[in-house]
Amino acid sequence: VARVRTGEFIISVKTRGEVRSSRSVILSAPQIPDPRIVMLAESGKPVRKGETVIEFDAAQQEQFYLDRATSVRTVDKEVVQMKASHRITQEMDSMNLMTATYNVDRAKLEASKAEILSEIEGKKNRIDVTTAEGDLQQVNVTIKAHKTTQQADLDRLDSKRDKTLRDVERVKGYLARMKIVAPIDGIVNILPNTRTAGSFGSTPPPFKEGDRAWTGAAIAEIPDLSEMRVELKLDEVDRGKLQLGQRLRVRVDAIPEVELGA
Repeated sequence: VARVRTGEFIISVKTRGEVRSSRSVILSAPQIPDPRIVMLAESGKPVRKGETVIEFDAAQQEQFYLDRATSVRTVDKEVVQMKASHRITQEMDSMNLMTATYNVDRAKLEASKAEILSEIEGKKNRIDVTTAEGDLQQVNVTIKAHKTTQQADLDRLDSKRDKTLRDVERVKGYLARMKIVAPIDGIVNILPNTRTAGSFGSTPPPFKEGDRAWTGAAIAEIPDLSEMRVELKLDEVDRGKLQLGQRLRVRVDAIPEVELGA
């Protein structure tokens, strides 16, 4: 026998789940060669916006940068030396051209005296004119060949210098991406290294200092703690007891004395 009374009939459903951030920022390995982690923030550590969370080994790229910077200076010196050599060649060509032109003019002057000289001397002078003109033509051809060769040499060094400068800029870009900073305030959560073999059936261990990552590897996340959510599972028998929009009361193991609304 039970005595009936008027009151509120409460249907309570209890379950367990995990508290997660509604929004998280994932920090991934950038596109750099052989990204090896040398510094990694401690998991669960609060960080401020702009603080370094992940740092990769930059020694190899710094050495590569020094080598390429030295190559640029070497090419610049080669260009200076080549231009100096070209000036010497150009001065010699100018002198040869002047001499050949003078010889042609002198031969023509001698040939113009054919009317007052003997027939043999006249023919000899005309032959000298032809020879001098041939020499002048040869000098012009040589000068043209020198100009073409010199321009080709300069173009080759310019291409070499441009390629080296592109290498320098590429390495500078790599060095600029060696540190990953926190884009927001929050708590660092180090993610598992999926390429590290763990025991069968277990979760892969998280990334640690000394691990080699790969381009695009998700290494850490920083959850936005301004808004949180609870992910939980319900038994099928309890699902019909709930409606969309109902209020929930949440208790967190870490702070059992506090009851949160949701």
